[in-house]
Amino acid sequence: MAVQQDAGDSFDSAAFDATVAKMRNDAGAPGMAVAVLKNGQTLHARGYGIAGPDERPVTTQTVFQSGSITKSFVALVILQMAAEGKLGLDDPVVQHVPTFRTVSRSRSDRITIHHLVTHRSGLTTLDGNSGSAEEPRDLSPKAAVAELAGVELFAEPGTTFQYSNANYVLLSHLIELLDDRPFEEALQARIFEPLDMSNSFVGVPPSDAIPLATGYRLWFGLPLPWQPGPEGEPDRRMIGAGGALASVEDLARYVEAVRTRDPRIVPAQADRLFVVEPIN
Repeated sequence: MAVQQDAGDSFDSAAFDATVAKMRNDAGAPGMAVAVLKNGQTLHARGYGIAGPDERPVTTQTVFQSGSITKSFVALVILQMAAEGKLGLDDPVVQHVPTFRTVSRSRSDRITIHHLVTHRSGLTTLDGNSGSAEEPRDLSPKAAVAELAGVELFAEPGTTFQYSNANYVLLSHLIELLDDRPFEEALQARIFEPLDMSNSFVGVPPSDAIPLATGYRLWFGLPLPWQPGPEGEPDRRMIGAGGALASVEDLARYVEAVRTRDPRIVPAQADRLFVVEPIN
């Protein structure tokens, strides 16, 4: 977790540590890492608790699953590609992903890239969380997009906000098509490498030396180690919605780069997706 502090506030690291310790205890979280930033400076960064059943201590370099923070990386890559002329934010998705459709093709043909990024496509939260009833043979974003052919939009594209992982499943497939490389490589080259985010990646760790935290799930209030699935071909269908992993040091670097519109990753005149739109 990387947090920006208001410029006028003084910072009490001891009080902050006590607050985080209480939060961790109340949440039943085995471990966590936090960084506090102010005007480009890291005021405080620390790991708390353990990173796994072996009781390794969490440090600021421990790599956690970042979940939906991944979506911010995806939106930024979309902005970069728009600046490069590879796409337009108002382009219909089918212009670049011609295989995409829903039950009502005439409606889904009107979904734009901007609708996906801002969760105004008409795809539902449920659409983004449900998978194929059968064991899929194809574990790619392309396969996840194909599964959307059976869903019905809940609203006209562009009219109503509803958060859906399906939007970013589509965007990850679009990135692979237009950038002509796997999604993992696109984020690595476009965001992680320019910012020297050496403990960040998508999906499978690039090295056994990566200090990876074990995932946990609550079971009747108790945190138990959790593995995402059996060994074998990784399931890549949801990588655009939540497949990135990073350390808090790397996330702090990323937060500051976005705040300052660092030209290494933020293209000029990219304000459109930095403006908070009213939710209706």
